[in-house]
Amino acid sequence: MAEDNNNCMETVNKILKVLEAIFLVICTSAVGYYLNNREGYFDDRKKLEFFIDASVVSITVVALFILIWLFEIHNRAGFVFFVVAILMLIASSLLAKFDADCNDEKNSNGKSRCSQITAGVVTGFCAVVALVVDAIVYCMRSSCR
Repeated sequence: MAEDNNNCMETVNKILKVLEAIFLVICTSAVGYYLNNREGYFDDRKKLEFFIDASVVSITVVALFILIWLFEIHNRAGFVFFVVAILMLIASSLLAKFDADCNDEKNSNGKSRCSQITAGVVTGFCAVVALVVDAIVYCMRSSCR
């Protein structure tokens, strides 16, 4: 019975890794599109760049752990997902503040609208939830040793 539970947890971990990767790619591409097509300099550009940087770091960590799982060389490192989740939480929170400001200014630029930022915020927070759940499942599976 314990082995069945362990196999189930391993399957959940793999599914969460795929979900994390999908959420992170969507949020990075949505915000990147906005940033790339926004004309002129604006004050909150650093928030967007930080979000992109945090997303890329998160994607890299998730991709690395996908490779570790594929080659079955994983060891007990669930805390890494907590750290990445905190990084994405900070980045998504900063982006949410920018989204509120963006919606207030009623950006009329045809190429980039505030909806890309909203998509980045939503999928960024979804990635945070998936990362936290993954860390919890990982800790439950390995007893957080």
